[in-house]
Amino acid sequence: MFIQPKRLLTPNRRTSYDAGVSLVKTGQMRPRQAEGIIMYIYGDMKQPEDRCVDCKKGNGPFDGCVMLKQFAKGCATCNYGSAESACRFGDPDLVPSRDGFRKRQREIKQTADQLFQDELVKQRLAKMRENN
Repeated sequence: MFIQPKRLLTPNRRTSYDAGVSLVKTGQMRPRQAEGIIMYIYGDMKQPEDRCVDCKKGNGPFDGCVMLKQFAKGCATCNYGSAESACRFGDPDLVPSRDGFRKRQREIKQTADQLFQDELVKQRLAKMRENN
């Protein structure tokens, strides 16, 4: 039994680097990348309003959000990036992206470090006042 492909492999030009060089590499690749390509070629294209958060934002190597339910729980783009378990659906403004989450983690760490430094300065000033 031969399954007909539903689409050709078309890279997402919006996220390609260096003026049109494709992010989709077809040479030596990780198994998840190969799975993502297979999902993109044989899966079902989601409607624009039903796309995952990353696909709605235009992120990833593929143009559109393609699912193959029998194959993986994430879309082709998230599967290609080995993030199929993190494929999120909903309003992109309400669901933070992975990059936004990492940025927020860095901000929290910097704030905590600054508070710690401020506390050390207060302690040192208190000791200096005690000694004088």
